[in-house]
Amino acid sequence: MIRSITLLGLTAGCLTVATSPPAGAAPDTRAAEQVRPALPWHLHNMQAVDMLTTDDGWAVGTASRRVLRPWAAHWDGASWRHVPTPPVGALLEDVDAISPNDVWTVGLRNLAGRALIAHWDGTAFVNAGPSRAHSELRAVSGSVADDVWAVGHVRDDGLVYHWNGAGWDAMTVPPPSGAQQLDLIAVSALAPDDVWAAGHTDASGANQSIVVHWDGQAWKRVDFPNPGLGVTVNDITSLSAADGWAVGSYQSASPRRQKPFSAHWDGSTWSVVHVPHKAGTPRVLYGISAASLNDVWA
Repeated sequence: MIRSITLLGLTAGCLTVATSPPAGAAPDTRAAEQVRPALPWHLHNMQAVDMLTTDDGWAVGTASRRVLRPWAAHWDGASWRHVPTPPVGALLEDVDAISPNDVWTVGLRNLAGRALIAHWDGTAFVNAGPSRAHSELRAVSGSVADDVWAVGHVRDDGLVYHWNGAGWDAMTVPPPSGAQQLDLIAVSALAPDDVWAAGHTDASGANQSIVVHWDGQAWKRVDFPNPGLGVTVNDITSLSAADGWAVGSYQSASPRRQKPFSAHWDGSTWSVVHVPHKAGTPRVLYGISAASLNDVWA
């Protein structure tokens, strides 16, 4: 997957994107481009974007015209084209494109609470996964066609689905000690035995984030830095076993205010990486994309 196309914003039904030049090429001095996909309905919420190349990308979210319905669009290098998705009443929360004919999207099947997994095979999106009651999927990530991971929650536990090329294996991740609930909201898959996920819990009576790692045998909680009164992780990505990133926000102690947060995994430890913050700039980082150790966008 080409990571040089960077999503800078998802606002008011528009995508703001910037394209980084290949290594060794002259810097691109053009301003970030804002594009508005053509929509058959009113766009209620644009949730996620994933780009394979400069002329092959996907965006998903929710649109409405009397009822909420899933919405997906494909970028062909010149314009965005709406692509029908099943079913009406569903909410799409993430998308991951492995190849032009292998795209996964996940979310909520209906407001009654059943997870949705849909797959693009080059022709159409079709329902392609289990749908447990009281469940929702928040994120999806695949390393290859037969190694795709989706995370979310089922009742009070974290929920994980793994696609092995033939079917889905389901796993649950219980809340940590002192918490009643766990909702996994981000995932990054490098290999069948190297997957990171981040989630929110209600430990200590407040929303807190945890990071867990799959080593091929079990999900294990990994120590994660907390520079203030609490950290909220919104996204996680990994380039290698010794190079990973997580972003979100944290609550500083004095003065007490929300600030942007990032951390880096070096193969053994997560460490805080300072994010410059000025008045009037965003206090929360919602997404992260890394092209290399020294080329990271958030």
